[in-house]
Amino acid sequence: MLTVLETVAQRGPLSTAEIASICEMNRTVAHRLLTTLHARGYVSKLGKAFSIGPVIMQLASYGDAYSFQRLALPIMQKMAASSGETVVLHRLDADSAVVVEQAVGDGHLLRVQHRPGSRHPLYIGASGRAILAYQTGSFIDKALGQVDRKDEALELLDQVRQSGYAISRNELQQGVHGIAVPIRDARRNVQFSLGLLVPVLRADGIEQYLDALMDARDDIERATAAS
Repeated sequence: MLTVLETVAQRGPLSTAEIASICEMNRTVAHRLLTTLHARGYVSKLGKAFSIGPVIMQLASYGDAYSFQRLALPIMQKMAASSGETVVLHRLDADSAVVVEQAVGDGHLLRVQHRPGSRHPLYIGASGRAILAYQTGSFIDKALGQVDRKDEALELLDQVRQSGYAISRNELQQGVHGIAVPIRDARRNVQFSLGLLVPVLRADGIEQYLDALMDARDDIERATAAS
């Protein structure tokens, strides 16, 4: 059912036959799932085509994360356009950093991008460490529980707190470097980070984007505080 709902959200409006084909499922099964989703308001139907329904819209409006992404995206797009590089927004989710939004830079033929929804441990990559460094000591200890070189990981987190940003090199993707800053909410908690990704051939100049990245972060914090 979730697969059907995600398909409608990403590619709708779609007919039952189209959804069954995309999801590689029996048309009768797709019809049954769509009937249930339609009855609950998760999808709407116009003629033979299904699209996202009012319940999804309502749930999204209630979500702080969704509102945060909506407000952050124009700011991210502006920075991606000015830098030509890809800007990503990560969110804390349990012991992981999850990609919740991105603005792909188109200033270069070779560019980097993440898949929204992809996740990785908080101690790996600039975006994760920019979040992890500002969690409680007990949270950090638990997050680093499976790390072989815990002292080195703690030192990296201490560097993030001292400098206000994190850098990663060839950690999540070979040939990709990143720089990220924490984003604080109204209570000064850190649950998001804003990062910029570059391929290794342009990595030597990655810190030139730090001021712009911090300015974009500040704009996001102001936008979300005012919403």
